[in-house]
Amino acid sequence: MEHTEDFTRRALKILYEYAPQEAKQTGAPYPCAEHILLGMLRAENFQFIRELVVGSILHHLGVNARDLVVRIVELRRTNRAPRPLGQDCSGVVEGVVRQSREEARELGHACVGSEHILLAILRGEYSDLSKALSGFGITYPQMRAALMDMHAKPLQ
Repeated sequence: MEHTEDFTRRALKILYEYAPQEAKQTGAPYPCAEHILLGMLRAENFQFIRELVVGSILHHLGVNARDLVVRIVELRRTNRAPRPLGQDCSGVVEGVVRQSREEARELGHACVGSEHILLAILRGEYSDLSKALSGFGITYPQMRAALMDMHAKPLQ
């Protein structure tokens, strides 16, 4: 695990506890982007999603986290084919850690939270996952704009 002192406790739980649990449930040896997102959305059985900045933004965008989980799980079922050679998920968490830290830095935030993880996932090369998210109106530009609005004025 690379240095993650600048990550919130919940962000670390998402990356290093919940995502591996999601991967294990699907028989994957390493967490992929969808496992990270599922871990974020289903963490502690949806108990703290509203406490996350991501939960506030999803609520503001009118996205139901449970519906999103159903769509991602459905996507996983229909995409059961093995990943092409060289595209395993062994480095996905480390890549998301680096990208989310970069997102936080670009936004001038001192801590890396769930919102930065989601931005990193949306910005990454996870086309099937991006398509599923865009079907709910969740795109990188929209998410980033909502986050910037939230810091300018709290979302309701």
